[in-house]
Amino acid sequence: MEKEIKIDSKTCLDQRLENFELKEFIEKTLNKVKEELTILRKTIYNYKEHHYLFALNERAWVGIINNAIIKAFPKNSSTLQEFSVTNQKGFVGRADFLVCWKNKTGKEYYLLFEAKQYEEKNISKIYDDPKDDYCRVFDQAQKYYEAEFSYYKSKKVYIIPIFIGWIRSNPKLLQKAKEYFTIKEKTDKSTDFCCLYYEGDYGTWIYGKICLPKTVKKS
Repeated sequence: MEKEIKIDSKTCLDQRLENFELKEFIEKTLNKVKEELTILRKTIYNYKEHHYLFALNERAWVGIINNAIIKAFPKNSSTLQEFSVTNQKGFVGRADFLVCWKNKTGKEYYLLFEAKQYEEKNISKIYDDPKDDYCRVFDQAQKYYEAEFSYYKSKKVYIIPIFIGWIRSNPKLLQKAKEYFTIKEKTDKSTDFCCLYYEGDYGTWIYGKICLPKTVKKS
């Protein structure tokens, strides 16, 4: 009998998501990401090198998250990927991902994501608090926010740094990542959401933080 193809997952959502009113959005999106990965695993990656599904680059992962959001909220979300950001002086950079989402009451949110992808290698650091990393990525996204502040100023905006960590064929490292979801007192106090997707000895986790933009000074 052919072995069933199955992507497993573990999820951790901090209660802070309730304060941001984004628990529904994050929870449904992460669930849909798992479905998107399962589709890819059964089609494009349905061969002996399937583990490279978890090694997708940053842009591909943003595309998967985009698909997940559109499928989770087909009538109340719109998305924009890899778009140019400019100000009065010219080109500032390329933002990764912008989402406009309306909750069940019709309240509208603008979510500016900035993503970074890397390979997870160090067991001793896997539970560390990525506060400094979030700050670094936040600062990049803040520049995009400030550059086009005239667009954002009347909207409810969150900046969301996210990290996508590939776990290569390393059973000990993957097991350590799985145990993250059972720890009661975490060293990591900054992460608002985290989800681990895995099959066999390979996996990827996606984790991030919800941030309010810094106040933009009037020119």
